[in-house]
Amino acid sequence: MQRRDFLQTTLLSLPALAARPSTAPAKPLRALFVTDMHLSPRMDKAKAAADFLVGYLHKNPSIQLVINGGDTIYDVAKLAYPAGEYLWEYWHSIRSQIGIPVYSCIGNHDIYNWELSTEALARPQDEKRSAMKHLGMDNSYYAFTAGRWKFIMLDSLTYVLKGYKGALDPEQMSWLATELDNDRDLRLAIISHIPVLTACATLYLNPEKAYLYPKISERLSHTDAPAVFDVLKSRPADLFLHGHLHMQETIAYKGSTIYNGGALCADMWRGPFHDFNSCFTIIDLPAEGPPVMQRIDLPKS
Repeated sequence: MQRRDFLQTTLLSLPALAARPSTAPAKPLRALFVTDMHLSPRMDKAKAAADFLVGYLHKNPSIQLVINGGDTIYDVAKLAYPAGEYLWEYWHSIRSQIGIPVYSCIGNHDIYNWELSTEALARPQDEKRSAMKHLGMDNSYYAFTAGRWKFIMLDSLTYVLKGYKGALDPEQMSWLATELDNDRDLRLAIISHIPVLTACATLYLNPEKAYLYPKISERLSHTDAPAVFDVLKSRPADLFLHGHLHMQETIAYKGSTIYNGGALCADMWRGPFHDFNSCFTIIDLPAEGPPVMQRIDLPKS
């Protein structure tokens, strides 16, 4: 056999290296998490923050989606429809510039009439319809998938006279239990406006002001947290994302990372809230391993 023939025969018998599957890990899904934007065209700081957020997204095309934790606008809770629709029109002007998918929760300041009413509303869930329409939501709670992740967007807000408490109604709790059985090959993220579990709630009010808000505790975190975690025993979440408190925290609990992203508006555009500045968060969501959070503070005006 000629040497040339020997080499050709030997090379043909070897596995094709180019056909081997790559062992390089897939790039993580990159999301921008922003919550408590409290947008209004009548607040210069809000407009500047919205412009900064849009500009940041345009400069960072690796970000694949936006997760909005609620309280998009400020404020329709003490208004009757349609008095605050100009706020939603401003949100649409911002949303049209973002250019990537945005998935939203409803916040308490997004719901008409709940804090205005002096008598119990007969159909309080109907007051969420405006927010659902403007946020592009078919339902006030829903699920979607992206990358190697499943996201469950909860509706934390249960009506009580002149306000709300943090809880899931029985229908949503049943839906959650069923939804957990779907897409079980994916990692799980739970997003809700009001935290299911939080440490910051205990520091939200100075003790001398607590008497002003006798039911504040039921507004600051989920009153049904044990029931939520009981449902999640069948499939613990890798990540929780919350807002509402305008404070930042990361909790490790039974293998879950519980993250409160602070607030874009900080203290309603008056400056820091409990020393927490205006911010949003970039989150890398890998197929394996812990999520990686990078907080982006807004420039000080």
